Amino acid sequence: MRDQARQRTDTAISTLVEICQHSENDTARVAAAIALLDRGWGKATAAVAVHQPGPSLLTLVEEAYRDAAEVTAPPVETELARSPNWSSRSSG
Repeated sequence: MRDQARQRTDTAISTLVEICQHSENDTARVAAAIALLDRGWGKATAAVAVHQPGPSLLTLVEEAYRDAAEVTAPPVETELARSPNWSSRSSG
């Protein structure tokens, strides 16, 4: 199906040009013009601006990094780690 459609590319583009230049229907002319432009130049990208109240992501990351650097908790000693055979168990 794709190959058949590609074989008719010239006909389709000619049809779009014909509609764009000679159609009395403005909607059809605009649609044809957009299709030709998208085909030739690619679809236009839409910029989206997002604004959320509160601190920026960069601020949150910096704070998390600073907080993580300040954490100095002593190692938790488990019963297994206190076992005299711990090193033989953990090495395999």
